[in-house]
Amino acid sequence: MIVNRRTFNVKVGCMEEAVALVLGEIAADSERGGYTGRIRVYTSSIGTFDQMAVEWEYQDLAEYEEMWAEWAALPTTAAFMQKWIELVKEGGTNEIWDLAE
Repeated sequence: MIVNRRTFNVKVGCMEEAVALVLGEIAADSERGGYTGRIRVYTSSIGTFDQMAVEWEYQDLAEYEEMWAEWAALPTTAAFMQKWIELVKEGGTNEIWDLAE
């Protein structure tokens, strides 16, 4: 099992909207039969200001690559990304972690 953890630097005053956008996309993806694994969305409480982290669990890198390719090909992805770019600043991280079980 692997975990993909992505962190985002959200613009000041935009956290609520950014969280709502991500949670809405997660719900929409679930409704259309997309990714069915576990997803967690975090916001910073103590630590870096205005930071969000999202984690997805996958069985392996093949599943990770397949899910992101499918999502990128959706007709709704461009509109999501246009709105997302308005809410976040440059930077952040995209990490893959092996889950020690």
